Amino acid sequence: MGLTSLISNFFMPDYNKYSFVVKLWAAVFLFVGILFLLTPNILEVLLNNIAVLLGLNGNISFQINNIWYVLSLSLMVTLTIVAALSAEYPQHKFLFNALVIAKITSVIGFVFFAYSYGGAWLICSFADFIVALSLCVVYPKEKKSVFLSGFARQKFPPNPFYEIWFGKIDLEPDKAFWFRYTILNGKVKEASTWAILFNNKELQTGKETYPLETLSSANENILPDETNINRFRHASEVFHLGKQHLDESNAIGYAGNIAWDLKFKDSQHRFEHVPPLVKFSRLAKSIYNACFLDLKFSGGITTEKEKIIFENKPGMIGHIYGKKSAHAWAWAHCNNFDHVKDVIFEGLSAKIEIAGKVTPPLTSFILIRNNERITFSSTLHLFKNKSDFTDGKWEFEAKNKTYTLIGTAIAAGKIALVEYTDTDGSNLWCNNSKVAGLKLSLKNNSTGKQEIFESKNTTAFETVNRLKPPKAIDL
Repeated sequence: MGLTSLISNFFMPDYNKYSFVVKLWAAVFLFVGILFLLTPNILEVLLNNIAVLLGLNGNISFQINNIWYVLSLSLMVTLTIVAALSAEYPQHKFLFNALVIAKITSVIGFVFFAYSYGGAWLICSFADFIVALSLCVVYPKEKKSVFLSGFARQKFPPNPFYEIWFGKIDLEPDKAFWFRYTILNGKVKEASTWAILFNNKELQTGKETYPLETLSSANENILPDETNINRFRHASEVFHLGKQHLDESNAIGYAGNIAWDLKFKDSQHRFEHVPPLVKFSRLAKSIYNACFLDLKFSGGITTEKEKIIFENKPGMIGHIYGKKSAHAWAWAHCNNFDHVKDVIFEGLSAKIEIAGKVTPPLTSFILIRNNERITFSSTLHLFKNKSDFTDGKWEFEAKNKTYTLIGTAIAAGKIALVEYTDTDGSNLWCNNSKVAGLKLSLKNNSTGKQEIFESKNTTAFETVNRLKPPKAIDL
């Protein structure tokens, strides 16, 4: 791991030092804010005594009976919250920028006060300058690698936490492959790989489970095959454990009697279904990112019965992470429609639990047609889109200013029943089909022109709920 660590340190920014420093400043902001609220006179006297010791003229005064006092208190609360969030999510640079801009503004304002009313105000200016300078010094500089944010493993996950990458490949009509890499850090702590080969009405399944601590660190440049360095040199991994490996261009692994060695090419189509407002309000306990909506896979899959070699087969990879899974959901994806090219669809409809109550389905869609992105996914759309799903069937409708989308997904053939474990130890059951049918109707609201897109057996479709099924579990 010596070479691996060197490569990782070169490419990946280290946010640990920044997170520690900004967390300290959050505590200082909170402490000073409390003093400013409860004992403003004592704080004023303290600062003026320091000014006298330093030989600075003028007088620092707080006026606590006007609007500026209230606004100053609200600013201290805001700074404390932004600093705490930046410590938890240091990779979100806009939080860092907000803190630095706020402090630089204060420095300029206090310098003006020092010029106009006396040098004592330089104490306040110097204090905010130190805050801004310390944040700028410790914030890591991006060196070279630009890791795909929607695919990257989370650097500072809370506890409990889970993270999943899953993919699907259309091998041929009625034949598809599903693979999954999972990190679970809750009541159950494990890393695992999963696989299902859908072959007409037959299923082949497998799963491998490992202690969580054996998983390699996040987002490093690890070479799983040192005889083929060029293949892996520039691809940072999100999951690496022995012979199990997933990075930005490669998926390698085994689960039970199924093994895979895959390369994939990205068409640069990606989408995040959770709107920023919902994401940062933390209403949703998990986030789904369609980081690779449209891929071409090449490589091989080996089972006890056969070895499948293929090139440029359509597929996708998605990424889920959070503190807890949704209560129930339906999801569908297709980038291999019958008789048309350059059409990609994905939909997600999830029921989440808020304050002990389960919401109606919150639903998002994206349809890409000849590189035109048609979305129904704003915060308002989540509540307006119509969605009705049961095991094996999903009917939906969505409308924006330009288009109306109506669709039905039906799981045909053999459906795999898969059991998942949540961070609290509870279970969910997934009706998983990768050879499902899908029919979409897209109507232009102005012209009335209607287009139909259909997939008879090349759609990935699953419904997940928390009702234990009476039938046997496949995986």
